[in-house]
Amino acid sequence: MWTNLEWFPPSIQKIARSSVEDYLFFIKETSIDAQALHQAHTYFAQGHEVNFMVIKDWIIAVLGTIGRKGRVIFNQIFIDLLDSPEIPTHLKVGWNEQIDHLTGA
Repeated sequence: MWTNLEWFPPSIQKIARSSVEDYLFFIKETSIDAQALHQAHTYFAQGHEVNFMVIKDWIIAVLGTIGRKGRVIFNQIFIDLLDSPEIPTHLKVGWNEQIDHLTGA
């Protein structure tokens, strides 16, 4: 472990102090943003495992494998969050719009 981290850029300082070994970048679509790709190359060059995953595919995989009980828990927590006054209204409206889009409403 480095002892004089102030010589390194903040991103490397964070990695060294946190002992992060792998990164999973979530992306909206199959193309990868140039900035995210550059950051991934930086982490990979430092010996970290780097992966990209389309967030929609990840959500489907997780919800498809956690079983009925896991989905019930997920739904309850998610509904509680949406009902929470701390969640900004624009996020709640955006969520409802996405659900309408997915369900064809």
